[in-house]
Amino acid sequence: DSRASKQRKQTSLSYAYSNRNYNHRIMLTHSTGLSKKGWAFTVSGSRRYAGEGYVPGSYYDGWSYFAAIDKKIGEKHLLSLTGFGAPTESGRQGPAVTEMIKLAGTNFYNPFWGYQNGKVRNASIAKTHQPYIILTHDFRISNTTNLTTAAGYSFGDRSTTALDWYNSADPRPDYYRYLPSYYKTTDPGQSAMLEEAMRNDIKLRQINWDRLYLANMSSNETIVNVDGVSGKTVTGRRSHYIVEERIINAERINANSVLNTRLNDNIDLSFGASFQKQKNNYYKEVNDLLGGEF
Repeated sequence: DSRASKQRKQTSLSYAYSNRNYNHRIMLTHSTGLSKKGWAFTVSGSRRYAGEGYVPGSYYDGWSYFAAIDKKIGEKHLLSLTGFGAPTESGRQGPAVTEMIKLAGTNFYNPFWGYQNGKVRNASIAKTHQPYIILTHDFRISNTTNLTTAAGYSFGDRSTTALDWYNSADPRPDYYRYLPSYYKTTDPGQSAMLEEAMRNDIKLRQINWDRLYLANMSSNETIVNVDGVSGKTVTGRRSHYIVEERIINAERINANSVLNTRLNDNIDLSFGASFQKQKNNYYKEVNDLLGGEF
């Protein structure tokens, strides 16, 4: 029940520690309770975060907020306005083949990250922020009959980044052609050398960000008739590797009205109607050209 008048009067500060998606969570909540003039307010905010999660290369940074205001009008009407959201960003863990898990010596091997200038960088970052706003009217028709009507609106994006490439070698560290097993029957010696190297050097088991930047910064190309404009020519560093962002933009409208009435101690009746409309847009954007210009 998100209505401010239904929250007990309080000021609450809490802290939690975890070793899963995040390490720390802090939350502050304040509720006024229902005043003599018929007003009630509740606000709450929290943060959950981890510089690195239980899985190497992963991280978590999640914020959340909540605000609600109620106004009681006479003895029969209550208006409530509520808004909440949770902007969150996290570095994800990827699936892995058994061969790479054995080479890494851990079930928590994560192929989604690598070192860039000595720092850990994850290629698969999930982001979401889809706030929700709800307006509610409670009408107490009698001691046995209530009518509740509400309208809600939600909007915003959720997205995931990923490596993308064109006319270049696969940048994923666990691509099958890079694994020792690929050479096991054709070149056992090469397979053994590669297996030893990958066991002892973590950089061979992770994304080589520096190599991707070098490839893009060394790629000088000329594009003619850019955007279909005759004679428009561009020369510069063309990215063969990029980080793309896969986005889902959603917009949802909800409305519902429910009438509850008690006929006697044994019979309750409910009547209602609801409406929902949702529109999703799926598209991609360039997140990072990785040293290139276009």
